[in-house]
Amino acid sequence: MRSLYAPADDPVFELVPETFGQFADTLYKSMGCPVISWQNVWDVYKELLFRFEHLDEATDCIEAWEIQVNLMDLDEDSGYPLIAGQRDLLGGMDVIDQEDRSYYMGGVNNGCGLGEQMLRLHAIVVLIYSTWCR
Repeated sequence: MRSLYAPADDPVFELVPETFGQFADTLYKSMGCPVISWQNVWDVYKELLFRFEHLDEATDCIEAWEIQVNLMDLDEDSGYPLIAGQRDLLGGMDVIDQEDRSYYMGGVNNGCGLGEQMLRLHAIVVLIYSTWCR
């Protein structure tokens, strides 16, 4: 009787647009499909609403993860593509240590070491520490 007068695929039962329904179903499943009762219906609704409101942030994270996964899939010898607006390594790929693939990018204080002020500060810290810890 039900299949004759109220088939499940009848448009009257499409209470929300299909795309919205798919998102709602996915977000509800991400909540662990809680059993809804009169005691928790408001909490479930608020959590579902929160997830809908933050869907853009989740999408941004997923896109960033997809980019990272794609970069991880690249052949190590082919290198990674440059980030827009950035320059290649100074000295090219020849400056990368072939054994551990590391690259020293400069020193403290533009390669000039700690500098006079930092050495004085270090001496003061050592003096205070040695005075207090006797």
